Amino acid sequence: MPEKTNNTPADLEQVDEEVLGLIQAWHSDLGFPKQYLSLTNYGPHLFIAAFPSVSFEQMRPLMVAGKLLGTSIVLCDKIIDRTNESLLATKHGLSFQAMQLEAYSILYSFFPPTAQFWQRFRSYYREYVNACMTEKKFASGELPFSEYTETLALEIAANKSAIAKTSVAGLVELAKDDRLLETLTEAVQQYLIARQLWDDIQDWKEDLQSGTLSLLLARVVEEWPVKYNEERLKYLTQKLFYGGHINYVIDLALQSLDRAKEITQDIPNLEWRTVSVEVLETHFKSLSEDIRKICNKNIESLHN
Repeated sequence: MPEKTNNTPADLEQVDEEVLGLIQAWHSDLGFPKQYLSLTNYGPHLFIAAFPSVSFEQMRPLMVAGKLLGTSIVLCDKIIDRTNESLLATKHGLSFQAMQLEAYSILYSFFPPTAQFWQRFRSYYREYVNACMTEKKFASGELPFSEYTETLALEIAANKSAIAKTSVAGLVELAKDDRLLETLTEAVQQYLIARQLWDDIQDWKEDLQSGTLSLLLARVVEEWPVKYNEERLKYLTQKLFYGGHINYVIDLALQSLDRAKEITQDIPNLEWRTVSVEVLETHFKSLSEDIRKICNKNIESLHN
């Protein structure tokens, strides 16, 4: 039976309108790339069932700030990982700063400086920064490939999106009730691991080319960085799919999603569990089945 949602599309459109209104006050070449991020997977409204005393009107500024912050982080990631062209880097960098300023302005008007929210937010931001720096140290060779363990890889996977936990921290502050803080932040942490593993599977070729190490790639290379060419790409493709490495990562992701569901099972009508955790779980299972069918078909054709 589907879990009840507390918000309508019109509510979410209202959030988008407020975001766009703030962005329009900036230079016309800056923009809010709506396709990068939505509140679909991380928005505080998905956890509202756990905080019945908080109304949508109370929560809306948190949603606006969260959308600005989340998208700014995606833009920053593009600068860190992909952007080499000066004008585009400038545009992304300034858009990032503008969105963060607007988000902080909202949050500071919402939560007093002494609120616990700020300590939690700082902690999440520190996790994010540390994860990005560690990832780049492996890419540059400052950290040796031998130190890239599965435990560290999963920690980086979770913490690259640690700011997503701000939704829970904000609702806890609004409700003045932190009893579910650890439960929900741990559930989000598990989801973030699975979400990053999904991205790693989708982007492994781009990551290989850009020198961004992931758990998936670490399972099939002997050193890092590796020389990128068509011969190497063909070899790694066969190893990833026919060596069971993608399915290994899928299994890890499914374990994290199971954990997220397990630790929130006593919170009724939690929309996040349905629209984020269960949907991603379905995607992983479908991908696993597709890989199995394709590999089996190719193997059979070799024997015929």
